[in-house]
Amino acid sequence: MTKDIWLFGFSIFMFGWLAFPSNASETYFFWYGSSPSSVSWAPFHWEEQDRTSGFAGDTSDLQEGMFYNHTPDAGDDTQLNTSLTFSFTVSPNRGAHHPTVLPRGIGQVSLWVYYDQTYGLGVPGHANSIYLSVLPGADLVKANYLGVEMVAGETNFRVVSKTNPSGEASIAMRPDEWNHLVFTDDGNKTTITINDSASVISLPTGGNLWYINIVAGIVDTDGTIKDGDCMETFYIDDIVCVSGIESGYQFIDVPATTNTVTIDGVINPAEVAGAKVVTWDGSSPERPGVHAQFYGQWALPTPADLTATAYLQNNGEKLYISVDVVDDVISLVQGANWWNDDSTEIYIDHDNSRSTSGAAQISLNAANTFTNADTYADWLVITSKVKNGNTGWQVEAEVDMPARELRQGQTYGFDISINDSDGENETGYQGAQEWLYASYEWAYDNETYWGNIRILSTAVQVEGWEIY
Repeated sequence: MTKDIWLFGFSIFMFGWLAFPSNASETYFFWYGSSPSSVSWAPFHWEEQDRTSGFAGDTSDLQEGMFYNHTPDAGDDTQLNTSLTFSFTVSPNRGAHHPTVLPRGIGQVSLWVYYDQTYGLGVPGHANSIYLSVLPGADLVKANYLGVEMVAGETNFRVVSKTNPSGEASIAMRPDEWNHLVFTDDGNKTTITINDSASVISLPTGGNLWYINIVAGIVDTDGTIKDGDCMETFYIDDIVCVSGIESGYQFIDVPATTNTVTIDGVINPAEVAGAKVVTWDGSSPERPGVHAQFYGQWALPTPADLTATAYLQNNGEKLYISVDVVDDVISLVQGANWWNDDSTEIYIDHDNSRSTSGAAQISLNAANTFTNADTYADWLVITSKVKNGNTGWQVEAEVDMPARELRQGQTYGFDISINDSDGENETGYQGAQEWLYASYEWAYDNETYWGNIRILSTAVQVEGWEIY
């Protein structure tokens, strides 16, 4: 089901969770998007390729041929080949910030910036900036950060940091061309290279790549934004986050049990004895549990605000998925737009196709008054129920393994998402979302962003499991 939310046309590609040989690098992603009307530290409206931004007619050919076909890759994916732009719709100054989900803030974040000197509309002296930081948003200046400020009319990138907020502008911008930025944190220090030239500005300590902040303007030392409204001059594309440190959650083992499970929306201890237990609350940028805020003030939730615990098990014939959600405010007001209410989504890539469209989205709200279970009735039984005292809700699902072509001894793409309305979002729009893996709103339709489950034939993990 397509969600009624403003989504960005920003280019993204994640290498997915296809296989992870031992000691291999793990690729992460972190993105979400929306367009709030009043919150300053919140996502931009990521303009899609088919945009209407008020350009004069005589520049329309340039928009098609120059702005959107200049991508640093040759891929056919439409999302990958669409650049984030700073445009009229982001005025006045706003910023966007997103967790990189890199373990312990260690790894590498790379991206491309197109400097449109010839046709850019940036006001001289105004800027667009990118900061990697320990703290997100306006708080980034309170802790370690390393940033690149791109000022219209200047010829060099300005690299700044917590230890050197004035920075240095020694690396030239390539006009009318893509520029490659690479932030690297090896656990001991954080550095940046631009177009393969290393900046002298760095951070002397490591573990800093927690958040990426993209700002229309420059973040001043007090956290305010200045020199913004640099429109249609800098384009950002192909952000990829990679770490050599495995998160420990790229595969979740689903043990075999002999439990009797009744699908009634009430999780009894005997029903989940011996099941794999995974808990996440989104209060940290570490996995599991990736937080995305769509509307309202962006902030990491507290465990009391939203915590999810999944119980996973199988008996060779049935895959059981039980989810207990702690939520301090139950919101069920949106009717058929269930994703704008407190609700649960479950995803299984049963054929490991890693499809980028048309994924099966199992969805139901907290009270089971709106669900799409009938769509999957030939292999699914699922229900949910609000807990006594309105302290959250529980979900129980039974997947017919043979009917869904699931087998013990195999690995399948998998994810769970919890939607939390709480009233902090604008009326009729989605609020916070907690993904077990994906951290990207469009992941509901794109299996390459999901994690994996390994369906075991034993009660414990098999040592030396080979993944292909």
